[in-house]
Amino acid sequence: MAENSRFHIVDDEELKAIMEAADSKSTKNQVKYAVKVFSDYLKLINMDMAMVAALPNSELDDIIGKFYCGARKQDGELYCKKTMQAIRFGLQRHFINEGKCDIVMNEDFASSSRVFKSYSATLKQKGKGFVKHKMAIREEDMSIIQDSLDVTDPLGLQNKVFLDFMLYFCNRGRENLREMTRDSFEMKVESGTGKRCITLKDTLTKNNREDDLEKSQGGVMIETNNARCPVASFLSYVEKLNPECESFWQKPKSKVPTSGPWYCNSPLGKK
Repeated sequence: MAENSRFHIVDDEELKAIMEAADSKSTKNQVKYAVKVFSDYLKLINMDMAMVAALPNSELDDIIGKFYCGARKQDGELYCKKTMQAIRFGLQRHFINEGKCDIVMNEDFASSSRVFKSYSATLKQKGKGFVKHKMAIREEDMSIIQDSLDVTDPLGLQNKVFLDFMLYFCNRGRENLREMTRDSFEMKVESGTGKRCITLKDTLTKNNREDDLEKSQGGVMIETNNARCPVASFLSYVEKLNPECESFWQKPKSKVPTSGPWYCNSPLGKK
């Protein structure tokens, strides 16, 4: 075979690894949970996953529709609407991965889709449709937290940057944080105000997958020109990172060194 430096010949193992990497770890866990709940339900009707996978779409559609209405927690309580949506999504990904079909978008599953929509309305009527959010941190409490962070100390500066990062970018998922590098960010200057701002580049994360057409990494960190300025803290932190380590979240040294980086040539653990 003639050599060609333009193309790379992909083998089956490499292709499988690429396909598996498309889903985040949390998505894989979500699929696993959905399959477990569905499998437990199937036992009641003397079936299993292999049996339903072999059914024609019309029969599978009927079973899935009845499952939506019959799904319960282990204590017999109803699932909330959000959990049922997660279970449905998990089953959708499972059947697609198994080469069956899309049980949400395929027209053969129009009946179960109508059932799910109607049942979601029923859950909302029963008080299972709301999401209970945590109370927002009060301004005075946030001031106490910010003032407690010593930016002249490696750990304190990192905690300050981490707090600002979570406030401005609302990023979810420990695996997302662990995979960040210094190249994950961009600095721009606002037209009109001249203020510097930090944005997060559009990257593949647990909430930003390969089929998202629009940039989904929202949030912007804007210069405030005060003692708590998030941009100033960010730039100070980046300046003190260890150049030998690509990770953005590096293990802080126990005290400020006489010279050189404040952080070790080692990334922080995921947890």
